[in-house]
Amino acid sequence: MTLSKQIIIIFVVGIFLLFVGTFTVTVNEVKGYYENQLNQDAQNTASALGLTLTKQFNAQLDKATILSKVRALFDRGSYSKIEIKDINGNPIVSRYIKNASPNVPMWFENFISIQNQAQKALIMNGWNQVGQVSVKSNENTAIQSLWATTKKLFALFLVLTLFITIIGASFIYMAFRPLKKIIKQADDIGNKEFYTLDKKPRTKELRRLSDSINNMVEKLKAMFSKQMEEAEQLRNKAYMDGVTDLGNRRYFLEQLEQYLESEEMFSPGYLLLIELTGLAAYNEENGYLSGNVIIGNTANIIQATLDQENVHLIARIGGLTFACVVIESNSSNIQIIADDLYKKIQKMLETNDPKLTIAIGIARSRYQEAPSTLLH
Repeated sequence: MTLSKQIIIIFVVGIFLLFVGTFTVTVNEVKGYYENQLNQDAQNTASALGLTLTKQFNAQLDKATILSKVRALFDRGSYSKIEIKDINGNPIVSRYIKNASPNVPMWFENFISIQNQAQKALIMNGWNQVGQVSVKSNENTAIQSLWATTKKLFALFLVLTLFITIIGASFIYMAFRPLKKIIKQADDIGNKEFYTLDKKPRTKELRRLSDSINNMVEKLKAMFSKQMEEAEQLRNKAYMDGVTDLGNRRYFLEQLEQYLESEEMFSPGYLLLIELTGLAAYNEENGYLSGNVIIGNTANIIQATLDQENVHLIARIGGLTFACVVIESNSSNIQIIADDLYKKIQKMLETNDPKLTIAIGIARSRYQEAPSTLLH
């Protein structure tokens, strides 16, 4: 699991716990408010009823008046029980609601459990106690109101929680989005793809990480460029002739083998072997640098002469020997090419030393022929 997903999960769990805690505290505060209102209303009603019933407890008990007053209060529906007792605790008037349940889910009623107690007040006749009033509020209305309030609070908190969660998760995602580019950059480094990220992340830690990787990329790019140059130089030394910049014998043999064995590359042609004679004595008299000049001039003449022809391969395969593969099916045409080469090279040699001569050999190439057979 990615770091951003872990942080989003922790954030969502934290918001959920905050939602549950805040919702629970708020509901309990609302519940406490309703409990206080129920008990306070019951106490006020009991005290007021106790004062109004004083006259009915004179020498002769007026039970009918007491009943009418109790009925008037009870019929409002705000109370679940109103009871009047004499000084000995015997009931005189009693009204109550039987088995009434609020219009709310049973689990909510059991969970909320409002503490609603009967409130009592004394009935006095002067300084003498003549009776007692007991009033208990109807908690069903309070439970229904609390249920409606709870649903509204839940909807409000849920919307706020979802909004905060979406905003927070989006912010975290945006903050960590540059990390994906940094990870891809690191993976590409392993594939020898070197580039820097121009757009810097806004997060301080990610910006420092991006700068560090960019610096590493620059150093690796420079190091690999140097290694590539060195590898190219080694390749040139392995396959190129240093005097003529043509391919050497190793290069020629590999290319010739591919040409002869590949059905796609092979076309009928001829191998021209061009060899200089007398150059060893020339080098002893004039030095190897002068001899290298003649070799270089010979290479230039070969390239210039064969430039217009369908040449597959030109190389210096020995100190005094050049090899060329010309794609040509007509033997007369290849002879004309060889004669032209001979005249131009021989003329150049004679201007330097009449003792220098040239010999050209011609061999027809055949499909899947061994290079050693063709050269001999």
